[in-house]
Amino acid sequence: MFKKRLLILFLSLIILPLNTLAYSKNLILGGENLGIHIKSSGILVVGFYDINTKKSDLQIGDRIVSINDQNVSSIDEMINTVNDDRNITSLKIGYLRNNELKNTTLNLVKDDNGVFKTGLYVKDSITGIGTLTFIDPSNNIYGALGHEMLHWRSALKKR
Repeated sequence: MFKKRLLILFLSLIILPLNTLAYSKNLILGGENLGIHIKSSGILVVGFYDINTKKSDLQIGDRIVSINDQNVSSIDEMINTVNDDRNITSLKIGYLRNNELKNTTLNLVKDDNGVFKTGLYVKDSITGIGTLTFIDPSNNIYGALGHEMLHWRSALKKR
């Protein structure tokens, strides 16, 4: 048993480094700063928080494209749609998952301040900074390390 483990360890120390070598002989090293701005076509679901209501069928990565049969492409449009009807208790959500259009119902909760809570963390764009690590001119591949710059705002504002 000990010999078998020792043999596996020895082989992994020899084989693993061979597999981790770079495939290109010509890398251009980076180090330059770069800006990142991504605008999605729709509202991306990036997380959930508990609001003590029945869960919807939404999953992380889904793209919300309509609310109550109105097309939406930004969080501001989502806020305006919800705030148009102050007596609303649920939303009919149209969303894309794997390029397939689906529908679900999302229940809302109004907090003590009159602000609607969806239970969703959503994004419609990402802005950040990064560092270009390398460029491989032989196959046009690059590597970069990026960091999102957060700017906080309520997903649903009080009127």
